[in-house]
Amino acid sequence: MNIDHHDTFQRMIDESLAGVLSAEKEQSLREHLSTCATCREYLSASNRVIAGLSGFSFEVNPTLNARVLAALRLQAEEAVGFLRVTPGQCDSTACHSRTGLHLL
Repeated sequence: MNIDHHDTFQRMIDESLAGVLSAEKEQSLREHLSTCATCREYLSASNRVIAGLSGFSFEVNPTLNARVLAALRLQAEEAVGFLRVTPGQCDSTACHSRTGLHLL
């Protein structure tokens, strides 16, 4: 199996930019970057992407934001709305099946 060292160092660049690279690996990365134009270009491109993302912003309509959050909350409540019931606890055969699940 042929390991591409550029892939390894590019993952290390990603980890470094995320602030999760160990000091030992950071030193190894610095040494590699001093001799590898390909990985230096990857680092430069990654920095440009991050800089571009930091300039990305927009205003959210507060009413729309509240409606979206309410819809998400409702979906979450419906997703957990299945509860186990004992036979006879609910008199509606439409609300549960033989599995004993009950939809609130």
